[in-house]
Amino acid sequence: VTQLRPYIRYICTNESFRRPSTSVTVRWLDWEQDYIIARDFWDQLMMMLLLGTLGVKKSLGYEYCAVIGPDGIRARAGVWRFSEIAWDCAAVYTKEEYQRRGYGKAVCAFITSYILETGRIATCGARHTNLPMQRTAESLGYFQPPEDYPIDWPGVLR
Repeated sequence: VTQLRPYIRYICTNESFRRPSTSVTVRWLDWEQDYIIARDFWDQLMMMLLLGTLGVKKSLGYEYCAVIGPDGIRARAGVWRFSEIAWDCAAVYTKEEYQRRGYGKAVCAFITSYILETGRIATCGARHTNLPMQRTAESLGYFQPPEDYPIDWPGVLR
């Protein structure tokens, strides 16, 4: 019996990436400048965000970008630098009231472009039940690689 992984594994390469045309502004979060709005966003996800936690996340290879409006963060995604050859577009989340406006796709495209510009393969995972993330990844050119694709997948993506 083959056990299903909790996540579908995707990769994106320079050849497969489809950069969307969008007017949505995405930028990297600056932890000193953006700590209050980041904390408020994480709190809404019932995740405590401490300033010290951000330094730990960065030391583990995480960095975040966001779409920010007058009311705070509307969508965010992170890059997880988990290996020398591949980095992950991770922690994608869009506030419910801003879904279906292209914000999630914009932050994913921002992260994917950044990863590919460094010469690495972009990866991401989506739960089998998360159809919006699957559609977003596939619309950007992510695809499911062969089972023997040479990436040392991290944690839940194994």
